[in-house]
Amino acid sequence: MSLVNSRGSKIDKSYAKMYALGDIEYTTESTKVESWCDSSINISRGKFICEPNNSRIKIPIKAANTIKVNGLIAGLGAFFAKIDIIDSQGKSILGDTHQSFGILSQPGGNKYGKVAFPSTILKIDSTKEHFVILMLSGYNENFILNRGFGEIASFISIEKID
Repeated sequence: MSLVNSRGSKIDKSYAKMYALGDIEYTTESTKVESWCDSSINISRGKFICEPNNSRIKIPIKAANTIKVNGLIAGLGAFFAKIDIIDSQGKSILGDTHQSFGILSQPGGNKYGKVAFPSTILKIDSTKEHFVILMLSGYNENFILNRGFGEIASFISIEKID
């Protein structure tokens, strides 16, 4: 079923969501999350493509001009996480100082926590291919992704705005 606007034109509602898989321990060094659910669990709709074997969501050329990015991190310990958008050469289009895609969590008590990324809208160059990845590290201690919340509690997602 295709969505159409009042003029009868097809509406492209590309969307992708990938779930991080398992209880994985991360040290205080920032690392790309590389354990993802297979294609039967992840959601790819429209032109966006979940690539769990490559640890990324692919945004093909001419698939979008503007995207909304969000996600959620759950687990045991303090952490810093960042959703990054990279080009086909692996270079971040956000730069090293772009903090709106990062979250820092230092839970108290039993040290279990679940934190959502703020939904962020970003313009991208539609003439280039892009990839969405998740970077994660423990903050002053090791962090165990998904521990205490189920083995697929954490995720990243993107949605086409235009």
